Amino acid sequence: MTNRLVLIAIATGLWANVITSLVRPAHADADSYLSNIAHDTHALVYGGSGCFNSKIC
Repeated sequence: MTNRLVLIAIATGLWANVITSLVRPAHADADSYLSNIAHDTHALVYGGSGCFNSKIC
């Protein structure tokens, strides 16, 4: 009986690890997304790399 409880506890812990690695906090995704937008906007405004339109840059 004790062995079964130990195995169940181990299996539960492993599944909890899998589930928590799949779930990311929403603010972390938003921060990354906003950082990318800020970088791209800066490149457009100041003529950095990645700006191929001479009328804008």
